[in-house]
Amino acid sequence: AVALVQTLTINDGSGTDLTNNNTVTVNGTLDLAGTVSGNALTYGGSSTLQYGNSIAQTATATEWPSSASPANVSFTGGGNVLLPVTPFSRTISGDLNIGTILFSIFGNTVTVGGNVLGSTGSVAGSGKISMTGASKTISISQCSGLQTNATIDLGASLTITGDLDVVSTKTFALSTFRATLPVLAIGS
Repeated sequence: AVALVQTLTINDGSGTDLTNNNTVTVNGTLDLAGTVSGNALTYGGSSTLQYGNSIAQTATATEWPSSASPANVSFTGGGNVLLPVTPFSRTISGDLNIGTILFSIFGNTVTVGGNVLGSTGSVAGSGKISMTGASKTISISQCSGLQTNATIDLGASLTITGDLDVVSTKTFALSTFRATLPVLAIGS
């Protein structure tokens, strides 16, 4: 068994960039710009899965397992990240940082225990971002927002900071809405 406590960077080469034939626990940050095969990784309570690829990448169950999943997920590269079209719903206990990319969730649900962060990124698909934490904040400076028919399930309340464009059909399921932002554009 191997336990990583700092940052491990996997760059994109030709073929598979890391084959996990053992048990690897990530307690720090996995900066993934390549591919992982073999046994699914496991993550500790303060871990981060960071997608750093400059080209589009589809998430896999090896790097983002459904159990023992990363606490935080962050998209730092310029490449868009897609969840598989087949059932691939995931839960993270911490923050989802979409950065500047298009995060395509298709029909999946991503349950977020922390906040949704980003700069100019957006979420697309017919699935749902379900925010379950006590303090729910979407903090995006200039996000093109929610594309197509994505749903945000927020429970009791939501605080939005920054500009948020809501495009097409959106569902916000909540009882309290606080907006501290200069622009809220709702249209189709």
